[in-house]
Amino acid sequence: MALRRAAFALTVALVTVAGCTRSGTKAGGAEPVTLRIAALEQQSAPYAKTLEEFARQAGAASHGRVRVQIVWNAATVTFGEYGPRAEQQVAGLVRDGRTELGFIPTRAWDELGVTSFQALQAPFLIDSQPLLTKVVQSDMPARMMAGLEPAGVVGLALLPEDLRHPVGFNRPFLSISDFNGAKVRTLQSDVAYQTLRALGAEPVSPSGTDFGGGAASGQIAGAESALEWGFDLPDLGTFTSNITFYPKVESLVANKAAFARLGQQDQRALREAASGAQRYAIAHMKSEADAATEYCGMHGSVVTARTEDVAALTQATAPVYATLERDPQTKTFIAQIRTLRAGVADPAQSGAQPCGAPESRKSSTPGAPAQQAAFPEGVYRNDNPELQTLTIKNGFWKHEFPAGSCNGSYSVRDGWLTLTLNTAMCDDPADYRVLYARWELKDGVLRFLDAEGDLGALKAFTSAPWQKIG
Repeated sequence: MALRRAAFALTVALVTVAGCTRSGTKAGGAEPVTLRIAALEQQSAPYAKTLEEFARQAGAASHGRVRVQIVWNAATVTFGEYGPRAEQQVAGLVRDGRTELGFIPTRAWDELGVTSFQALQAPFLIDSQPLLTKVVQSDMPARMMAGLEPAGVVGLALLPEDLRHPVGFNRPFLSISDFNGAKVRTLQSDVAYQTLRALGAEPVSPSGTDFGGGAASGQIAGAESALEWGFDLPDLGTFTSNITFYPKVESLVANKAAFARLGQQDQRALREAASGAQRYAIAHMKSEADAATEYCGMHGSVVTARTEDVAALTQATAPVYATLERDPQTKTFIAQIRTLRAGVADPAQSGAQPCGAPESRKSSTPGAPAQQAAFPEGVYRNDNPELQTLTIKNGFWKHEFPAGSCNGSYSVRDGWLTLTLNTAMCDDPADYRVLYARWELKDGVLRFLDAEGDLGALKAFTSAPWQKIG
């Protein structure tokens, strides 16, 4: 965790400025244009470097005439929170011309009346990274992006990000019976909701306290997520790597009116930069195998379902296909993806392998101190390198330091403490996992052991012991 206050004043206020921003003067009299691109997450997101590469290439291709300014955490900056409809809200910023560019997951558009991307979410269809790469490099993206035009948006490129799997917080999802009646968190999307309902699950889209609290209490059984985003969930769990709902694909888009105001050379430069960003995303896409290894290294776990259970899950989603294929274009795209799939190797050859069995998280490291059944709640303080106070009580935590404070909910499972943000703050999004650690309390002195988190969190919580003061 960055451990600093979110600096709203330092971020462009999307709601107050419309159109392209011109600043400075180039030699020869041409004025550069600054285009803001709205990104949903913070700068530590897996796709951040791809977006930065797009900004760099836009400047290079336009010889400095086009400057792309990335607005991170656009939903929080603009609407005050990353709520259940954050993706649709940020897509709306581009559609309405309140920002010139956007980096929007394709799954968000169906709730805004754009259905041309729905084949990308057809359940269990795109089930490997090699197939995903073939799809975004085919002629389909251009035809899919044409569906954005009636919404006042111009599509520049589709970029692959990851594959979405079920992750169970207390038990894995291995068969259709595991989904029956389970509340599963997903992002707002028509097809995602249809898919989970077809499997017998109840799709929910909570955020903040509701998600963290629901996961801690067991009311929310799991989520659909990506291995690379496992760190961002309220608790560690078990991913089922060969149950692949759909891929997350990002649409790099421009407001139609703002794009039209650019000269042809600058329009061409943006398109070239978008194509370059797509190539960069493909070249730097983290493999499922590497993402699984990292997640298991965080004490999460990855399993695989039986082939017959995957087949049964696929069969259960037949009604979703029946609905999707009522649209002739979507039916054509699904058929084309199936043709590409026939020429791709079995996902098992390139996918994530089982690791970090769930029961391994239930035992402490050999020789480690015995763990209390519950965390010793109270108020703690240390002064290294500056005075800090940590309060952990009644399911919540608060970390106070000279520059401000951060807070959220906490949970304990099998001797491991998890601190989670309930709302976006301290430069991190809602539901961000701040710290995962064991602990030892001896003679009123608290120490965190085997801690995991970003460097800021590790420095704050583990660089010195905490003295219990209340």
